Amino acid sequence: MSQSLNEIEILRQKIEILHQDFFKIICDRQDLVCQIWDLKKKSNLAMIDHQREELLIHQFDESTVLKNDENFKEMYHNIVKNIMTETKKYLSQQPK
Repeated sequence: MSQSLNEIEILRQKIEILHQDFFKIICDRQDLVCQIWDLKKKSNLAMIDHQREELLIHQFDESTVLKNDENFKEMYHNIVKNIMTETKKYLSQQPK
């Protein structure tokens, strides 16, 4: 196996580990969101907080990596928005 192919395989293994970590983080996040959702329902609070969502989307805008790379910043924003959209869709499909 060439050196480049070996390096690619090592990098892919690192990505797989990150995906495992990411999966755990998403599961933990979902558990917390469900707890908040239940508390809001019991307290008759608004289910969606648009101001909070905007804060989360832009939470790291001042980080060096996002300030220096507009394309990466846009990608990151889209990922966060997608997580929130999919979370709301999941919650809306849960039994009342």
